[in-house]
Amino acid sequence: MNDIAQALGAILAVLLEEEQGLLRLNELALAEQRALVSSDYDEIERVSHEMHIVADQIESSEPRRVRMTGAVAESEATLSEILPLADRHGVDGLRDASTRMILLADQLRAAQEGNARLLLSAVKLRERWVNHVAGMPVSTYGAEGKPQIRQSRGIVSRSA
Repeated sequence: MNDIAQALGAILAVLLEEEQGLLRLNELALAEQRALVSSDYDEIERVSHEMHIVADQIESSEPRRVRMTGAVAESEATLSEILPLADRHGVDGLRDASTRMILLADQLRAAQEGNARLLLSAVKLRERWVNHVAGMPVSTYGAEGKPQIRQSRGIVSRSA
């Protein structure tokens, strides 16, 4: 095995570490989703903390992979740019690992977007309840699509 093939093998090892991190982040994103739906604040906090740890681990391996990639190709070469080099030197697995990481990143993005929607909905619901309890005017949209302020009856008596 030549030096380039060994370097590409080392890049593959780092990619596999990052892939494991992405798998874990996906698991955690789904756990966060379950915790958000059940309003389990302790679990949300625990999962969020663990997600930060895993993301930091992935982020710390990135400079190492970039440095290794620069050793076998141009310093700014991307992973897709070194795939033909890996094929020429008989390093199997780099293309598959790259494809899996792209899929995992897409799955993570989708899960996190779902979590963001859940959080936004919870904030909006809480805001509506606070406004309703306080008797504040509720903003709605009229038949013509223009905002209308309508007086809420509220639960709290202003004269009390």
